[in-house]
Amino acid sequence: MAADRLELPRDMLLAIAEVESGFDERAISPRGAVGIMQVMPETGSAMAGELTMERFDLRNPSHNAAIGGAYFRKMLIRYKCDVSLALAAYNAGPSPVDEWIRLGNGTRGEAVVARYAYGETRKYIREVLARAGDAPDEIRADTNLLRQAVGPSARYARRVESGDTLF
Repeated sequence: MAADRLELPRDMLLAIAEVESGFDERAISPRGAVGIMQVMPETGSAMAGELTMERFDLRNPSHNAAIGGAYFRKMLIRYKCDVSLALAAYNAGPSPVDEWIRLGNGTRGEAVVARYAYGETRKYIREVLARAGDAPDEIRADTNLLRQAVGPSARYARRVESGDTLF
C-alpha cells in the first residue's frame, strides 16, 4: 500500500483522494490534473523519477496513488510536517505557499493559510481535514518524518512498487 510504504496515515491519503476526485480514476481537471489524486503530468513525471518508477501511467489508480502520496509526503517534508501548508501546496502548488509565508514574515501554518491562501485552497484544506479525522495528529507526531525533513536528503528510502494502492 502506498500509504504504508510512504509512512503516511491512510486516512489522510484517502481524504485527499476523496476531495480531489471522489475516487474517480478517470477524473481530469480543467487544468489537466489526472486520476484519483489529481496529479499534474509534470509533477507525475518528476515524482516517478524520484520514486525510481521506470514506467507509470497516471490513469492507473495504483500509480496515481503512489505518485500523489509521494508528492504529499514531499510537501510535508518541505513544510516540516505542517499539515495545513502541505495540503495548501498540494492544492495550489508550493510557489504560492512560499509567497504566503514570505508575506506573513515567516508565519506558518493555519495563520498563513487563513490570511493569504486562496478561498478555494482554504475550502480544500477544511474538506480534507474533516475527512481525515485524526490523521493530522499522526503526521505531527511522526518524529521519523521530521528527522527526514531536516536530514541531508528528502529522497525516499524505498522504491514504491507500481502495484501499490491507497487501500
